[in-house]
Amino acid sequence: MIGTILAHTVTAVVFFTFGLMIMGACAARRDEDLRTMDDLSAAERSVLAERRRQISAEGWSLDHDDTHTDGEIARSAAAYAFAGSLSDWWRANLFPSSFGCLIRELWPETWDRSWFKPKSRREDLVRAGALLIADIERIDRASSAKAPS
Repeated sequence: MIGTILAHTVTAVVFFTFGLMIMGACAARRDEDLRTMDDLSAAERSVLAERRRQISAEGWSLDHDDTHTDGEIARSAAAYAFAGSLSDWWRANLFPSSFGCLIRELWPETWDRSWFKPKSRREDLVRAGALLIADIERIDRASSAKAPS
């Protein structure tokens, strides 16, 4: 019970933090015209490239994403964001043997734990961002499917 509450709290903090980052980026670029990938920061390009990689290399199609309606994608994003927030010492001592108590709570229970593959702090945050995009896109598709035509 406590673990579940803690996992949901961390998930909310992750979404709030990403929301602030997105609002900051939008405010900073409000008057700029973003027509090409060259206009994006290296971080933005990395997140978009990771999202494309998840689709093309991993085979996680939009149809597949649409089957995950219980927050699994967002929870996996939260796990990667949490892993990316850890200092090098914590990363060395938390991974890979123990998988980490909190990450165990965040990772979707219906997903195999071997699918969680932390890398560097930056790569984990990039994966988190790409997974958030995937879930937001899934939500948008579900909303437009329900909208009257």
